[in-house]
Amino acid sequence: MRNWKKTMGMALLISGGQEHIGMSPIVEMAGDGVFYGIAVPVILVLVVTLLLGLFTLRTQWGRWIYAVGGNPDAAHGWAYPAIGW
Repeated sequence: MRNWKKTMGMALLISGGQEHIGMSPIVEMAGDGVFYGIAVPVILVLVVTLLLGLFTLRTQWGRWIYAVGGNPDAAHGWAYPAIGW
């Protein structure tokens, strides 16, 4: 409850005491917009999936995530750090 009051106080301070109702146009577009006939949320999911896929396949840290997966012994066998297992 205490944090909520602090948050509301900060919101009032930032807004100068004025109410702001609704969402910004960018947030509304991301939630229910359409871009060239394709729903924007679908585009966002595809972009995030692509970026995460590239991250896990193309970076050393991503390969470590795959290696540790559920078998820290195999990760150690491939000389990947599996600290904390």
